[in-house]
Amino acid sequence: MKYYLANLINISSYKKMICTDIDGTLTLHDGNIGEFTIETIKNLTKNGYLVVLCTARSRESAIAISKKVGASPYVICSNGAEIYDSKNNRAIYSNTTKLNLYTKLWDYCCQNKMDLCQLFRHIFSNNII
Repeated sequence: MKYYLANLINISSYKKMICTDIDGTLTLHDGNIGEFTIETIKNLTKNGYLVVLCTARSRESAIAISKKVGASPYVICSNGAEIYDSKNNRAIYSNTTKLNLYTKLWDYCCQNKMDLCQLFRHIFSNNII
């Protein structure tokens, strides 16, 4: 991931790049992010650190939280399938699954009366992938 960010920005202008997950790392047990955590991230950013949020969450959710906590405009989201620059509104890296694949999987499940868990068990137990 650093490789893609290094191509976009001058990484050497930062003391360090800190990548952190959101859920279960930044969030409290109730799902909120505490004031101490927010102030810490804002102070790190102010003192020359590049703080990048990494998450399984969607781009929109990751950007909203990044803005709330004062992290960098860069987010690694969708389980690493996308690196997004919210300052310039553009994907730096994207390797997402196309909608037509989901449609085909859904159709297969419906035709064979399977849920997605059953489908994936079938795929992996038969070495289809």
